[in-house]
Amino acid sequence: MSVDQWVFARAGQADLSVFFRAGRVIARAAGREVPNDLFRVELPSPPNAEGEGRMLAPRLGMTTTDVEALYGAPRYRVDYVFNGQPSSHAVYEVSERRTFTALTFVEGVVTELEDLGRMPDDPAFQGR
Repeated sequence: MSVDQWVFARAGQADLSVFFRAGRVIARAAGREVPNDLFRVELPSPPNAEGEGRMLAPRLGMTTTDVEALYGAPRYRVDYVFNGQPSSHAVYEVSERRTFTALTFVEGVVTELEDLGRMPDDPAFQGR
């Protein structure tokens, strides 16, 4: 990711840094240091409301443990490293009707969802 930092300095006043990405301001900070949270991404997490019962679908921000409690172990999983962070892409069987969903995890947190639907009835797709 490319980020530009402009530092504004005036005699007798504290420096001010402004950070740009793609020509837009993404952060401001006093001084010349890069803020620790400049590249942090906040993902939504599901609310913990009482009485909601069991969640029926995965959501962004869920953990691997949450998803496996919902669907069980993945049918297929590939582990890899993305920008220095442990990541994985997993396919889960959603129901007895043999529909599937694919999820991408970064550091054990869901960052991408994809509905794969039903697998074709051709035996090649059934592992036979």
